Amino acid sequence: MCTVTWVRQSDDLVLLMNRDELWSRGPAEPPRTLNRDGIPVIAPIDSDAGGTWISANAAGLVLCLLNRYPDAEPGWRRPDGDEAQPTPARQSRGRLVLQLAGGRSCEGIADELVRADLLRYAPFTLLAIDPLCDPLVHAWDGYRLQVDRAHAPVVSSSFDSAAVLAARRDTYQRMIGPGPTPAQLRAYHQSHDPERGPYSVCVHREDGGSRSLTEIRVNTDEVAMRYSAGPPCESAAMAVATLNRYHR
Repeated sequence: MCTVTWVRQSDDLVLLMNRDELWSRGPAEPPRTLNRDGIPVIAPIDSDAGGTWISANAAGLVLCLLNRYPDAEPGWRRPDGDEAQPTPARQSRGRLVLQLAGGRSCEGIADELVRADLLRYAPFTLLAIDPLCDPLVHAWDGYRLQVDRAHAPVVSSSFDSAAVLAARRDTYQRMIGPGPTPAQLRAYHQSHDPERGPYSVCVHREDGGSRSLTEIRVNTDEVAMRYSAGPPCESAAMAVATLNRYHR
């Protein structure tokens, strides 16, 4: 359950992500600076599994992880003959993000995923974007990895997946249109269209909801992550972490 949007302005990138999670999960830790493969990285940390759902590094690469629910996707079929294959012990998808977070560009993420043992991970969608490359979504359904050009908004939901995606795309078109601004994106992530509940971008459900809003800004000099814990419609306080930009 998550929603991601972004906008490029010249060589700058602004990206926003709502993290939607069950209330049963513990509170996340605010962004901290890590080192991955010699590259400084900023990421909040999931207190339950120790991974992350979003990262930004000094090279300008941003990664966003969304859980995927392929059984609910129209037209999805399990590969023939795979029904009887045992499911291996699952590893944290958030830890995979931390492993990839030191990448120099979004083009290299697909190569890293091809080399990874993805059978250890439950289905996911991984968005990779930087100020220069075309944004890419890497969709793993538990059997196959598919890479496509990404288009905002990128959405996931464990509840009524197709209808939630349609509702949030419709809201995006009505609120933002073809030329988004950071202010419009912020309003979108705080919105309750068509009504406050599971279909709105700011999610409110009995079992879970939007737990945080993360905003990342990448320019020629700096990478900044602003993290607001709590529902985006309510939270105002931000934890801010910054990195000096590394130019490859």
